[in-house]
Amino acid sequence: MKIGLIGAGGWGTALAKLLTENGHEVKLWAYEQETVDEVNEKHTNARFLPGVVLPDALTASSDPALVTAGAELVTFVVPSQWLRSTAQRFKEYLSPDVVVVNAGKGIEIDTLTTMTQVLKEELPNLRHEIVALSGPNHS
Repeated sequence: MKIGLIGAGGWGTALAKLLTENGHEVKLWAYEQETVDEVNEKHTNARFLPGVVLPDALTASSDPALVTAGAELVTFVVPSQWLRSTAQRFKEYLSPDVVVVNAGKGIEIDTLTTMTQVLKEELPNLRHEIVALSGPNHS
Protein backbone atom coordinates (compact mmCIF):
# COMPACT_ATOMS: atom_id res chain seq x y z
CA MET A 1 0.00 0.00 0.00
CA LYS A 2 1.20 3.53 -0.75
CA ILE A 3 1.14 5.62 2.42
CA GLY A 4 1.83 9.30 3.01
CA LEU A 5 2.82 9.93 6.61
CA ILE A 6 2.64 13.56 7.64
CA GLY A 7 4.84 14.38 10.60
CA ALA A 8 8.42 13.25 11.18
CA GLY A 9 8.57 13.58 14.95
CA GLY A 10 9.32 10.55 17.10
CA TRP A 11 5.85 9.00 16.83
CA GLY A 12 5.51 9.69 13.09
CA THR A 13 8.96 8.35 12.31
CA ALA A 14 8.34 5.22 14.41
CA LEU A 15 5.08 4.58 12.53
CA ALA A 16 6.79 5.18 9.18
CA LYS A 17 9.54 2.69 10.12
CA LEU A 18 7.03 0.02 11.17
CA LEU A 19 4.88 0.46 8.06
CA THR A 20 7.90 0.36 5.74
CA GLU A 21 9.25 -2.76 7.45
CA ASN A 22 5.87 -4.39 6.84
CA GLY A 23 6.18 -3.91 3.09
CA HIS A 24 4.33 -0.64 2.54
CA GLU A 25 5.66 2.16 0.35
CA VAL A 26 5.89 5.07 2.79
CA LYS A 27 6.74 8.68 2.09
CA LEU A 28 7.38 10.71 5.25
CA TRP A 29 6.68 14.45 5.31
CA ALA A 30 8.88 16.65 7.46
CA TYR A 31 8.61 20.39 7.92
CA GLU A 32 12.35 20.72 8.49
CA GLN A 33 14.52 20.21 5.39
CA GLU A 34 17.39 18.99 7.56
CA THR A 35 15.17 16.14 8.80
CA VAL A 36 14.27 15.26 5.21
CA ASP A 37 17.94 15.18 4.25
CA GLU A 38 18.92 13.06 7.25
CA VAL A 39 16.18 10.49 6.64
CA ASN A 40 17.06 10.20 2.95
CA GLU A 41 20.86 10.25 3.28
CA LYS A 42 21.69 8.71 6.66
CA HIS A 43 18.48 6.73 7.28
CA THR A 44 18.19 8.21 10.76
CA ASN A 45 16.20 10.91 12.53
CA ALA A 46 18.52 11.70 15.44
CA ARG A 47 16.60 14.75 16.62
CA PHE A 48 13.26 12.99 17.04
CA LEU A 49 14.09 9.26 17.22
CA PRO A 50 17.73 8.93 18.32
CA GLY A 51 19.54 5.64 18.01
CA VAL A 52 17.14 4.13 15.48
CA VAL A 53 18.20 3.11 11.97
CA LEU A 54 15.45 3.59 9.39
CA PRO A 55 14.82 1.29 6.41
CA ASP A 56 16.51 2.30 3.16
CA ALA A 57 13.10 2.09 1.45
CA LEU A 58 11.67 4.86 3.66
CA THR A 59 11.91 8.22 1.91
CA ALA A 60 11.13 11.72 3.14
CA SER A 61 10.13 14.99 1.53
CA SER A 62 8.98 18.46 2.53
CA ASP A 63 6.76 18.62 -0.59
CA PRO A 64 3.09 17.79 0.13
CA ALA A 65 2.48 16.83 -3.51
CA LEU A 66 5.27 14.24 -3.48
CA VAL A 67 4.24 12.75 -0.14
CA THR A 68 0.60 12.29 -1.15
CA ALA A 69 0.99 11.37 -4.85
CA GLY A 70 -0.83 8.07 -5.39
CA ALA A 71 -1.30 7.49 -1.66
CA GLU A 72 -4.13 5.17 -0.67
CA LEU A 73 -3.74 6.13 2.98
CA VAL A 74 -2.52 9.37 4.56
CA THR A 75 -1.72 9.55 8.26
CA PHE A 76 -1.44 12.86 10.12
CA VAL A 77 0.97 12.70 13.07
CA VAL A 78 1.59 16.33 13.95
CA PRO A 79 1.30 18.25 17.23
CA SER A 80 -2.24 19.42 17.94
CA GLN A 81 -1.34 23.11 17.64
CA TRP A 82 -0.18 22.54 14.04
CA LEU A 83 -2.79 20.08 12.78
CA ARG A 84 -5.26 22.60 11.33
CA SER A 85 -2.63 24.55 9.38
CA THR A 86 -0.99 21.32 8.21
CA ALA A 87 -4.33 19.91 7.01
CA GLN A 88 -4.93 23.17 5.13
CA ARG A 89 -1.51 22.83 3.49
CA PHE A 90 -2.27 19.27 2.32
CA LYS A 91 -5.94 19.71 1.39
CA GLU A 92 -5.42 20.38 -2.32
CA TYR A 93 -3.23 17.30 -2.73
CA LEU A 94 -5.56 14.71 -1.19
CA SER A 95 -7.75 12.54 -3.39
CA PRO A 96 -11.36 12.30 -2.15
CA ASP A 97 -10.86 8.51 -2.10
CA VAL A 98 -7.84 8.50 0.21
CA VAL A 99 -8.28 7.06 3.70
CA VAL A 100 -7.13 9.58 6.31
CA VAL A 101 -5.86 8.50 9.72
CA ASN A 102 -5.29 10.82 12.67
CA ALA A 103 -2.51 9.51 14.90
CA GLY A 104 -2.02 12.77 16.78
CA LYS A 105 -3.13 13.42 20.32
CA GLY A 106 -4.73 16.28 22.16
CA ILE A 107 -7.30 18.96 21.48
CA GLU A 108 -7.13 22.28 19.73
CA ILE A 109 -6.62 24.85 22.49
CA ASP A 110 -8.68 27.72 21.07
CA THR A 111 -11.72 25.61 20.09
CA LEU A 112 -11.46 22.52 22.34
CA THR A 113 -11.95 20.49 19.16
CA THR A 114 -10.60 16.95 18.87
CA MET A 115 -7.95 16.26 16.27
CA THR A 116 -10.28 14.05 14.23
CA GLN A 117 -12.88 16.82 14.18
CA VAL A 118 -10.26 19.34 13.03
CA LEU A 119 -9.46 17.03 10.10
CA LYS A 120 -13.17 16.64 9.28
CA GLU A 121 -13.56 20.41 9.22
CA GLU A 122 -10.49 21.02 7.07
CA LEU A 123 -10.93 18.04 4.72
CA PRO A 124 -14.69 18.02 4.00
CA ASN A 125 -14.45 16.36 0.57
CA LEU A 126 -13.23 12.96 1.74
CA ARG A 127 -15.47 10.01 0.85
CA HIS A 128 -14.40 7.91 3.85
CA GLU A 129 -14.71 8.61 7.55
CA ILE A 130 -11.51 9.73 9.23
CA VAL A 131 -9.89 7.00 11.30
CA ALA A 132 -8.22 7.63 14.66
CA LEU A 133 -5.23 5.68 15.93
CA SER A 134 -4.99 6.36 19.64
CA GLY A 135 -4.07 4.98 22.99
CA PRO A 136 -1.06 5.13 25.27
CA ASN A 137 2.13 5.33 23.29
CA HIS A 138 5.62 6.66 23.44
CA SER A 139 8.12 6.39 20.61
